[in-house]
Amino acid sequence: MDCIFLLIITSIINGYRPQFQNALLEMFGLKPYVMCFCWYVSFYIMLMLIFPCYVKLLKIRNSYTWDISISIVFYLGIQLLIKEAEKMDKYNIISAVSIYLPVAIIGYLFAKYNVLNRMRDTIQNAFGFYSIVGFLLICSALVLHGMKSYIGGISIGIVVVPILMEGIAFTKINLVKWFRKILLVLGENSMNIWFLHCIFFN
Repeated sequence: MDCIFLLIITSIINGYRPQFQNALLEMFGLKPYVMCFCWYVSFYIMLMLIFPCYVKLLKIRNSYTWDISISIVFYLGIQLLIKEAEKMDKYNIISAVSIYLPVAIIGYLFAKYNVLNRMRDTIQNAFGFYSIVGFLLICSALVLHGMKSYIGGISIGIVVVPILMEGIAFTKINLVKWFRKILLVLGENSMNIWFLHCIFFN
């Protein structure tokens, strides 16, 4: 309902008149006529199609070296397919897969091996002032993201996101009651806040 409400407002303000074909393309993230900020929809759909194959390959063996090797081979294999598919990609979906797939792979491996919590525990034992360390990590992530968005055609998020998440975990800001309440409210309404882009940026 929220999406429909925002679509109506956008149509009135910007004079947009939705057509069935355009609405269908936009539903699958192929052509963002209205929600230009939803570039990730087509990437998400592609990820849901190819990622189960990656996960099944990882489950063949249970070891760090196997997972890393499969991850590299899988990414390189997808890259080879991408070079051929780009010739037929009139909606520019493939380029997003090329850029952000490594971020998804690293995220999956970090979750599987609980890397962030292990890093936090290691640094927490080494430093008594880990909240300061967390603040420095957050600042570092923001500076890195501001300096460069891509390295060699790959999103800098592969480095920035883990550092940022680790920094937030270290600061323990969620333990402050009033700040925790603010985060909960923002979290509950985050999608609606995100969709407000539709009014201001279209």
